[in-house]
Amino acid sequence: MPNNIIFNDSAQNLKVQIYGSNTNTPLQVDGSGNMFVNVANNVTVTGAVNVSNTVEIRALTYTTDTVTVTGAVNVANSVDIRALSYTVDSITVTGAVNVSNTVDIRALSYTTDTVTVTGAVDVANSPTVQIGGYAFTASNATLTSDEGTTITSFKFDTSQYKLYTFYIYNSGTNPITAELEVSPVDTDSYFVSDKSIAVPLAGGEKQVLIPGYFLKYTRVKISSLAAFTAEVYFNGQM
Repeated sequence: MPNNIIFNDSAQNLKVQIYGSNTNTPLQVDGSGNMFVNVANNVTVTGAVNVSNTVEIRALTYTTDTVTVTGAVNVANSVDIRALSYTVDSITVTGAVNVSNTVDIRALSYTTDTVTVTGAVDVANSPTVQIGGYAFTASNATLTSDEGTTITSFKFDTSQYKLYTFYIYNSGTNPITAELEVSPVDTDSYFVSDKSIAVPLAGGEKQVLIPGYFLKYTRVKISSLAAFTAEVYFNGQM
């Protein structure tokens, strides 16, 4: 208008109304008269930001985006995120974690997964532990001699076995004598007779020998005044 003088010189009462347009780009406002503003560059916000409603942004991807949250985060409801993978994802939790219900996770494997627990662990109920069984070893051999002699053979490193026994079967006709020998090293000159008594076995007889001394190596000793054949067995449990 022709008169451009401002009649109201009170700053708090001054108002500005914007009118104008061109045929290509009119001023855009919402239904309440608020003007839309497009920001072409980055905006830096200092201080707290309170969001009372949902914020819609583009879909994030772990290959290009990161989200950093500083301070406490309270989650009242469930959070749905993409499926995590141990090959690309990691979750770090600082502070106490209280789990009141069951947590379902994928099956763990000792080849790829580790679980570290720091601090005391309280077990409210009695745990049930299943033991799949003990490791077991069995071996056998046939000892023969064409003339009266002594055979010291069928030797084992018995240092790792909690239980072990030897079974002797005189499968020939001539009598034999069976006993055990022990040694701290794998050298013939170090072997001595075990605490167990030497057992005479007639043809067809059998006997179980239980060692009385514990040393690293245990072997069978069989002697006879004539040709013989004996079957020997070792059973050990770890």
